Amino acid sequence: MGIRGRLQIFAIVVAVPLAIAGVVALLGIWNISHVQLQESVKQQAELATIAFDRWARAQREPLTALAARVHPSGSGTPGKDDLRQVLKTRRHWIDVHIVSNDGRTIVGEPSPTEPLPSALVDYLLKQTRDQDFWMASDRTSTFSQPGLAVAVPTVEGGAVIARIDSSAISDLFRTSQFKDQPVIAIFDLDGHILFRGQTTGVPIDREVSGSPFFFGAGKEQAALIEIESPYDGVRRLYGVRASIMNSVVIVGIPTAVLYEPARQRFGMYLFLTLIIFACALVAGLIIARNITMPIRQLRETAQAFGADQLTARADVRDSGEIGELARAFNRMADKIVEREERLKELDRLKSEFVGNVSHELRTPLTTIKTLTHVLQRKMNGSELMREHLDTIAAECDRQIDLVSNLLDLSRIEAGGYKVDLVSVNPAEVLASCVSRLSHNAETRQQQLTLELPEELPAVRADRSALRRVLCNLIENAIKYTPDGGRISVGAFVETPDIVFYVRDNGSGIPGEEIPRIFDKFYRAGRENGNESCEYSEQWGVGLGLYIVRNVITQLGGSVEVSNAVDGGSLFEVRLPMWSAAAIGNDYGQ
Repeated sequence: MGIRGRLQIFAIVVAVPLAIAGVVALLGIWNISHVQLQESVKQQAELATIAFDRWARAQREPLTALAARVHPSGSGTPGKDDLRQVLKTRRHWIDVHIVSNDGRTIVGEPSPTEPLPSALVDYLLKQTRDQDFWMASDRTSTFSQPGLAVAVPTVEGGAVIARIDSSAISDLFRTSQFKDQPVIAIFDLDGHILFRGQTTGVPIDREVSGSPFFFGAGKEQAALIEIESPYDGVRRLYGVRASIMNSVVIVGIPTAVLYEPARQRFGMYLFLTLIIFACALVAGLIIARNITMPIRQLRETAQAFGADQLTARADVRDSGEIGELARAFNRMADKIVEREERLKELDRLKSEFVGNVSHELRTPLTTIKTLTHVLQRKMNGSELMREHLDTIAAECDRQIDLVSNLLDLSRIEAGGYKVDLVSVNPAEVLASCVSRLSHNAETRQQQLTLELPEELPAVRADRSALRRVLCNLIENAIKYTPDGGRISVGAFVETPDIVFYVRDNGSGIPGEEIPRIFDKFYRAGRENGNESCEYSEQWGVGLGLYIVRNVITQLGGSVEVSNAVDGGSLFEVRLPMWSAAAIGNDYGQ
C-alpha cells in the first residue's frame, strides 16, 4: 500500500473515533435532554394537579357548609336564599340542589329549575356514601365541554349537589403558567372526561374508559405516557397525575413541539461532527497529495531514467526530506550517466581492440590453414605426420570460427553489422550449408539429411547472413549429437513465414538452460558447474547462438529452441516470405 493510502487510512482512523465519540456524546446529550423534557412534563402535570386540587377544594367548601346545616328533623335546613347566596359567589355554578337519600330534591336554586337527572343523582349518592366529596362528569350537559357535578354527603344520607360549568376549569388553567401550550385533560376514576382543553372543532367522546389511553393513564399515581391522542390523532407525551379529588389530571405536549429544540441541537451537533469528520478527511487527502505528488513525480522520473531517458531529472521544489530525496536522485543520475559514458567508451575501445586483434589473427590463421591443405595434398610421408596435419587443420578451423564470431560480435555491439534484405531462395541456402558440412557429419558417422517440399517460396533475408546462421545451427547439431546420430535440416511454409528447422536426436538441452541458451558467452552445462554434461565437453566460448539471435532479429525474424518429443533438440528460425511491397516499406519507398 502506498503512502497516500496509508495517510488516508490514518485520516479515517483518526476521524472515525472522533465521529464515534461525537455521536456518543450527541446521544448522551439527547438522552439528557429527553430526560429533562420528560421531567418538565411531569412537573407540569404535577402543577396542573395541584391547581386542580385547590380549585376542587374551593368548590367543596360551600357545599360542605350547606351539608353541615342539613338535619333529619328539617330544622335549620338551608333554604333557597342560602342557595342563592352561594350561587352569587360562584359565577360558574349552574345550580345547587339538596337531595334526600332516596334521590328526591328537597330544595334547589335557581328556581324554577328542572329536577336533576335521576341517573346522575343515583350515581352521586352511591359514591358519596363512602367519600366526603365526589366529582363526576355531567353527561346530561349540552355544552361543548362536559359539565361537572360535585356532591358532598349530608348527615341523613342525602347529598348537596352542585353543577358547574367546565369553563371554570378553563379559566383556572388559563391563568396558570404552563410551557408549550399543553393539552390538559381531567378524568374521573370511571373513565369519564371532566375537562379537556384545546377542544375547538374537535368532537369529544365523553367515555374513554375502554381506550388504551385511559388504561395507561389510570393505573399509576404518577406516570409518563407517549401515545396518540384518541381525540385528535396527535402523538403527545402525557404526564399523568392522580388527584386527591378522585380524578386523574393529564398534561399532554405534542412530541413534535416538545422534542424540536432537542432535535435542533442534536442536528447542529451532528452537522458539526460531520464537518469535523469531513475536515479530517480533506486534511488527510491534502497532506497525502502534498506528500505523494512529489514522490509520484520522482517515481515517474526514475521510470523514465530507467527507460534510457538519461536526461530525466527530478524537479526539486521542496526543501524538506522530499527535496533531499530528489537532490540525491539527481546526484545519483549524474553519476550513473557519467559511468555510462565511461562504460560506453570502454566498450567502444574493447570492441575496437577485439576487432583489430581478430582481424590480425584471421590472416595468419588463414595462411596456416591454406598451407596445411597444400601439405596434406602433396605429402607422401608417414601416417603420423598426416594425423598431425589433420589436427593442425581442425584447430585452424576452430580458431577461424572463433575469430569470425569475435568479429561479428564486435560489429553487432558497435552497430556496424548491416544486412541487405533481398529475395533469397531458401532451398539453395540450405543445400549449400548441408553440402559444406556433410563431410563433418560423415567423419562422425552421422546421418545428415535435407528435407524440402517440392515448392518453397523465396524468403526475405540477407543471403550470406542467413547462410551463416543456418550453418552455425547445423554445426552445433553435429557438435552435440553423438557419433552415429541423425540430423534433419529443412524448411516449410507457415504463412506468412518460412520456417527453417534443424533437428537432432542427441540428449537435448536441459530445461533450466533453455531460457539462457541465446545469452552472450553462455554455455549450457558449464555455467551451472555440470562438467559431466555432454555440452560441457565441446569447445567454444558461447557466442554462436548469441550471434544467431541478433542476426535473425535484424532480418526481421525470430529463433526458438525446444526439446523434441522423441529426444534431441529442435531449432526453428522464422523469416517472412519475400514481398516487394514489404521491402519497399522497409527502405522508405
